[in-house]
Amino acid sequence: MIDSTIHIFYKAAQKLNFSEVAQEMYLTQPAVTFQIKKLENHLGTTLFYREKNRVALTEAGEVLYQHAKKILACYEEAEREVGKISGIVQGRILIGASTTMGEYILPRLLGQLKERYPRLEPLLMIGNSDRILNDVVRRTLDVGILAEEVLHRELHQEKILEDELVLIASPAHPIARKKWVTPEDLRRYPFIAREKGSGTRKETEIGLEKAGINPRELSISMWLGSGEAVKGAVEANLGIAILSRWAIQKEMRLGTLQIVPIKNVQLVRDFKLIHYKKKPLSLALEHMIDFLRNYDWKTL
Repeated sequence: MIDSTIHIFYKAAQKLNFSEVAQEMYLTQPAVTFQIKKLENHLGTTLFYREKNRVALTEAGEVLYQHAKKILACYEEAEREVGKISGIVQGRILIGASTTMGEYILPRLLGQLKERYPRLEPLLMIGNSDRILNDVVRRTLDVGILAEEVLHRELHQEKILEDELVLIASPAHPIARKKWVTPEDLRRYPFIAREKGSGTRKETEIGLEKAGINPRELSISMWLGSGEAVKGAVEANLGIAILSRWAIQKEMRLGTLQIVPIKNVQLVRDFKLIHYKKKPLSLALEHMIDFLRNYDWKTL
């Protein structure tokens, strides 16, 4: 395996935040700091400026960063070529997923992927769509899966799964007794929404606008940062909400949430896989993408 110190330095040079590097690489922050210090002692120079809460690369750090990028690229290519000969699929894949995909769909799939390729090491980071897109663009993630159109010429994107956004309510809510709801119903009752940057929020607003419903006319009572928080608030009968059908499967089985159709409105979106076009795919990433492309989603 490649020297982990170079890998840690490369991540630190990209992020300029030792805490984020530690979190991504499943290390403690002191461990990251120790590896950077060890590298600086070995080279006899400082690689990072450290001023209060600000971290920046020194001139020597910039030079080493460019070489580290080449070293890691060579290592990935060597691993890819050897893997083709040996037939062994192995290596780490850094995957970013929006909340719905990351919390409710991918964990089960990655478990099955590990069963098929035991030496593959998928690492999953969950965040809102904006963060995942930014990290793929910055190349701190190998691949991202999110539910929105990506307008970036250097990124490849492809649909892997369709999703439906549905209106949910507590069975005790007045709206739950309706066969369907109208735009007037949506405006009348307190509405619980996801936070800014959420793919679910963006797609909900786009879908409602296409149906002639102005999202700004909703009576939003609170903004919440996760689907779990939204479900909890709806279960407590604090309002209605729109979430992915994938996110409410357990609550539907338990009878704690109810889907109420919106008359003449269907909110459908696609989960898309994104990665850099110009960056060669590792053998491990190729197999993961192929696994997702050919997965039988009806079995979930």
